[in-house]
Amino acid sequence: MKKGGHYEASGLIEAQFEQGSRGRVLRNLLGIKSKREMDQVEAQEQMRTLEVTG
Repeated sequence: MKKGGHYEASGLIEAQFEQGSRGRVLRNLLGIKSKREMDQVEAQEQMRTLEVTG
């Protein structure tokens, strides 16, 4: 699985991008294609997690 000194990960789900995201947003269950929207959702969820655990 090694290619050119790096590991080849293109076949893994972690390396797949959301269709229509221009290769900027990884595949996700919410179907988010916009990096800005993904950043907002991630920030909201981090705050929610901190509130629950803190």
